[in-house]
Amino acid sequence: METCVMTQRKELFSFEDLIAWQKGHKLLISVFKQLKEKENLVDPQFDSHMKQTAIAICSQIAAGYEQTIPTMTIDFLRSAKGSAASLTTQLILAKELGYFESELTAELYALAKEVSKIIQGLINYISNKNESEQKS
Repeated sequence: METCVMTQRKELFSFEDLIAWQKGHKLLISVFKQLKEKENLVDPQFDSHMKQTAIAICSQIAAGYEQTIPTMTIDFLRSAKGSAASLTTQLILAKELGYFESELTAELYALAKEVSKIIQGLINYISNKNESEQKS
């Protein structure tokens, strides 16, 4: 049975130690704080959807970490990356609707893009590691 590079090191750390999860968590907390400050201004459905999307990033990274098959891990990480893209779109919309100020949106947007890049790096690492293990 193939093993995932992340599961080979589980005894050494947990999903909370992954930089992708840490940055995603920082983004999640920032989004929640901003939405709480604007709770009377933001459409409740938009607020809920934005929170769910931010939660999904961290949740999917954590779920991917728990997988033992590399392709399943990568599937969860791709979902997390997709959620980061969705959140980026929602941040743009939040700015355009006047929910978030431009400076705040720029900070959150940059963090969402950074999370997406880190997740892609993790996907690439696991893919390359899996390919080299299969050739051995």
